Amino acid sequence: RPTPEEYEKMYERLSKSASAENLNDQNFKKTTLMYLALGGETLARQHIETYRKPFPEKLTLFDKPLEDEILKEDVEEQSEEPEETD
Repeated sequence: RPTPEEYEKMYERLSKSASAENLNDQNFKKTTLMYLALGGETLARQHIETYRKPFPEKLTLFDKPLEDEILKEDVEEQSEEPEETD
């Protein structure tokens, strides 16, 4: 298992691919060091790449909420079925 100094050296090498604003972020450094300890350089590199990607402000998976569509279809099906009389 690497020593803390070795983790620092690995972090310095990996940090070259991180943006300048992330290098000043202590949370970013702490998280990257954690990924180094848990999964090695590959996992830490994936963390840095993911951290750099912008997340869309608005993310739409469906044009309409899925629940509303399903409920509407259920109501329509129930109204089409004839009522049973004894």
